[in-house]
Amino acid sequence: MGPFSKRKKIIQNNINKHQNYKIKEAIEQLKKYSLVNLVETVEVVIKLGKKKVLNKVIKNTLNIPYGLETNKKNIVFVKTKELKENEIKSLLKLGVDTLSLDEINNAKNKYKIHYILCESKSADILRQAHLKAKVYMINNENLTKNILNKVNEIKKGKITYCVNKHGRINTVIGKITFSIKEIKRNLKALIKDALIKKSVCNTSNISDIYISTTMGPALRLDKCEVRFL
Repeated sequence: MGPFSKRKKIIQNNINKHQNYKIKEAIEQLKKYSLVNLVETVEVVIKLGKKKVLNKVIKNTLNIPYGLETNKKNIVFVKTKELKENEIKSLLKLGVDTLSLDEINNAKNKYKIHYILCESKSADILRQAHLKAKVYMINNENLTKNILNKVNEIKKGKITYCVNKHGRINTVIGKITFSIKEIKRNLKALIKDALIKKSVCNTSNISDIYISTTMGPALRLDKCEVRFL
């Protein structure tokens, strides 16, 4: 085995991997010793009790309070018909621009758009032309309400987590640049969805729970604190 890097030596000398950390303390440690030139993701691993073996893999989708793409807020609605003045005002209040198909496909706009809301007729064309943008179909009945729901969903952010047959949950809940409050709230949303709702089990079945960053250490959290999130 080769020599340890400077970063790994610093982590080994300052972090006790066998300690049970409070959530706030663990996040502070991860932030302090994030010594790489990239924005690391914050990941959580939840291990259920040894006796907890599932018959199949469970996949769930969850809206978290603070999404991983919070910097991408450029949302556009495709104007395929004349909108009423009150509809345009409502869209602007939601932070949604209205553009025609030609304006969206304009070279100046093509790479600045992150989310496109449109009718079903335009969806396939837009998906082919805008590979980097996410295209969502909107029902024109009760237009403003449907767009409001979709915009709120985009701004909240969505993650998919998987529970394997041995009762292990491993997913991303944020980025190291998020505040302690934001990471904690995302963790709370995951615990509530997967455990408190008993879609997998309940909090008394947790064997271990770890929080880590992309290239950082895994810190074991205090299970007692997790149960009272």
